[in-house]
Amino acid sequence: MRRHPFPVGLVTLVGPVILLVVLISAQPIHGALSKLLAPADMVDDLEFLETTIRQVHPEPFHAVGVDTFVRSFVQARRSVEEPKPIEAFYYLTLSLAALLEDSHTTLLFEHESNELPLRFWWSQDGLVVAGATARIDVEPGWLVRELGGQTPEEILSKADAVLPTENEHNLKNRTARQLHSGSFLHQIGAVVDGHVELTFCRNDECLVTAVPLSVPVTVNSLVPLRPAWGWRIVDEEDIGVFFLDSADQKEGYSAELQRFFRAVVEHGIEHVVLDLRWNVGGNVDVIPEFLRFFPEQRIEGYAGEIRYSQQAAQQRGYEETTGVKRVTHLTRLFGGYTMNLPPRPLDTPSYEGQLYLLTSPMTAGTAHWFAVVIQDNDLGIVAGEPTGQRPTGYGDSLEFTLPNSGLLLTVAHKRYVRPHPNRDPSDSLYPDWELPITAADVATDSDLQMERLLDQIRINAGQ
Repeated sequence: MRRHPFPVGLVTLVGPVILLVVLISAQPIHGALSKLLAPADMVDDLEFLETTIRQVHPEPFHAVGVDTFVRSFVQARRSVEEPKPIEAFYYLTLSLAALLEDSHTTLLFEHESNELPLRFWWSQDGLVVAGATARIDVEPGWLVRELGGQTPEEILSKADAVLPTENEHNLKNRTARQLHSGSFLHQIGAVVDGHVELTFCRNDECLVTAVPLSVPVTVNSLVPLRPAWGWRIVDEEDIGVFFLDSADQKEGYSAELQRFFRAVVEHGIEHVVLDLRWNVGGNVDVIPEFLRFFPEQRIEGYAGEIRYSQQAAQQRGYEETTGVKRVTHLTRLFGGYTMNLPPRPLDTPSYEGQLYLLTSPMTAGTAHWFAVVIQDNDLGIVAGEPTGQRPTGYGDSLEFTLPNSGLLLTVAHKRYVRPHPNRDPSDSLYPDWELPITAADVATDSDLQMERLLDQIRINAGQ
């Protein structure tokens, strides 16, 4: 699995017969966490947070009930009788947002004064190293047995109490991607004297190391560093691969799709793979733009409800300020609606072959919708890992700033319903073909997960 850079002691190697001690130099960051917030300011922010969620979110009490919701905010206000660092207050507010079990309703804290110079991934085999600086003698694919004196399962339990997530796949993915954060490591009690003790294992060897937190640095990770989209025709194979890593921008996307499907038709390709593993959302128009190259057919998309509020009217321009409205052009009671596809270019024949989608727990937002539309309409085969979102859930977040702490708050104001709601309840979109990422995948510079999918396609095509 290729690793890519992301901006962002004492070592003991224990094996069957080896004991090696090495001192790693670094520049640890000690000292206090940044800004202290006054109790009155925190109470104001908590009241703003509660009021905004109540007034904006489609179902603020759906996950835990109104009593638990109200009691949690009461306890939170009682807990801020002394000044708190902004980092500690951030995780308090985040734990309150987590009550909704909605990844679109969350808080963001951008500033990190120190980090762990490592990156992690939750593989089929457990928590693994996805990247490390050269000064740390571990390699991608090594399993993490303990971090800060805690097992991955214990860390996951603590993370579950503070991170807004929708299922266990989302929780594992988000926890792994938070584990380099100095503020998060402080929150779970993993930092001692500016260091985090870790135990890594590979085969029969284990490495125990105390790694100092340091100024944020560039560390390789698993997520590819490549353009928003691209494609290739697999050499000497009947397979075309199109990757879509971001739906944030559309300029050039339609033209690239047209070039891809022209090449697919010219080469007589019968199998097309759409890679959505690293796509966390964006413009929903990327879905019909892609599907217009397939034979004309009735395709049902998402339906949903809009929760109107003063805040939504200000940010989205609605005339209504109260109430709930279902979206228009429904084809059945609260089910999907027929998607309007743009016309296919006249010089590009429709693609008549098989479609495959590759997903992961990072697949979210528009990319998640894409996969749900494909599976619910039986348009292709979904492969890979379960997504980090529910097929029916919330979205289209409004943005706010807590008045005193300055923390960024996002609150969903729509509820979306999958095209085939009879397939609910479901906490994730589960693939038709399960192809999990393993520790061995993370350890290599090759995309073994993609290769397993291509092998499966070849096997099925030969039957």
